[in-house]
Amino acid sequence: MFTPEVAAQLAADYPGRQLTAWVHDLRTGCDYSLNPGNRQRTASVFKVMVMAGTLLEAQQDGRPVTDWEMSQLVPMITQSTNDEVRRLWNHFGGSPWFREQREIFGLSQTRVDADDGSSWGLTTTSARDQVSLLRQVLLGQWGPLQAEYRAVALDLMTSVVSSQTWGVTAGVPSGWRVALKNGFA
Repeated sequence: MFTPEVAAQLAADYPGRQLTAWVHDLRTGCDYSLNPGNRQRTASVFKVMVMAGTLLEAQQDGRPVTDWEMSQLVPMITQSTNDEVRRLWNHFGGSPWFREQREIFGLSQTRVDADDGSSWGLTTTSARDQVSLLRQVLLGQWGPLQAEYRAVALDLMTSVVSSQTWGVTAGVPSGWRVALKNGFA
């Protein structure tokens, strides 16, 4: 998939950029990577990790997601707002809480770079970790989340407002249901 020719063309098209990608083919089970050692700032993609942790908190408490949690999750994921991620981050304990969630979800290539809760988007991660997280949170291929909590994540990520549907969805045929959360820094 990422042949030397494709890698060279991407490097030429985006000079000076540290590109990385990880693709998991659901049909074959094969993984494909481009520059797997590169780490990227998460920017708003971090919000998926906070959503996953919030859903796990509800599940571990044996309860549905609260109205307050949903009032934070909906705009955070569907509109990419920032105040809500800060509120959830602080509500559950900031960096120590996130580090625990990172371990639970097996995100070994993800590092929290800010401990004050204000610069969560500076967290770095690998494309591999993000694909792993999505496979757990949306597909339930493994991981801690039960189906009812994964359904909340899927509903949120397939309800993203049109102004936030850029990037990886380019070229997806119309009518396809796409779970999405972009981020840029």
